[in-house]
Amino acid sequence: MRPSRRTWLKHAALLLITIITCTIAGIIYPFGPLLFFDGLDSDTTVSATQIIFALPHEYGKLIGTAITLLFTNPESLQYGLSFSLSVLFILTAHEAGHYIACRLYGVDATLPYFLPTPPLIGPAGTLGAFIKIVSPMPSRRAVFDIGVAGPIAGFIALIPIAIIAVVTMDSAPAIKLGPDEVQLVFADPLMMRILAYFGGLDLALPVYSNAFYNAAWV
Repeated sequence: MRPSRRTWLKHAALLLITIITCTIAGIIYPFGPLLFFDGLDSDTTVSATQIIFALPHEYGKLIGTAITLLFTNPESLQYGLSFSLSVLFILTAHEAGHYIACRLYGVDATLPYFLPTPPLIGPAGTLGAFIKIVSPMPSRRAVFDIGVAGPIAGFIALIPIAIIAVVTMDSAPAIKLGPDEVQLVFADPLMMRILAYFGGLDLALPVYSNAFYNAAWV
């Protein structure tokens, strides 16, 4: 099954939209420095009700601010693209693993469908990607090989991104929290800890996460 020109355009359009949504999501917390709904206060029932009605406006303002930063601040654009292209490089490798395995076994499959989502709704600006298999599987071995080829290819693609993340990560000053303040901290996957160890970076200490680290973590 050979994709037509119209099919290529459809899949390319989905990829382009996903790059845009991922780039915007990449500069918004927790992946980037832009905080969301920072001025809202939900301490009282009245203010919580106000927040519900204010969310569409605040969300629109947030996305507008993010887009403005991407067009006016080269550092923000670089950060956002570093995140989105890293995420999509890993996703594309994952789906290519499935697709190439399908071709090797003579199984018809579509090109990857990338799934863009509005930032924060799909946290990283995407729900991932998938291919659709449109012919019967010839054997159990084909089912296994086609299924496992995606995760293996995606993991191999993730390794250089994770290495770049560790190499480019900087130390951060310690954050002093008040008695009523809490900080959300994501655990570091084992592979990131191993790479950090060989890179001479102590992830137990405060560090600046960067676009590559966030992409690899996702």
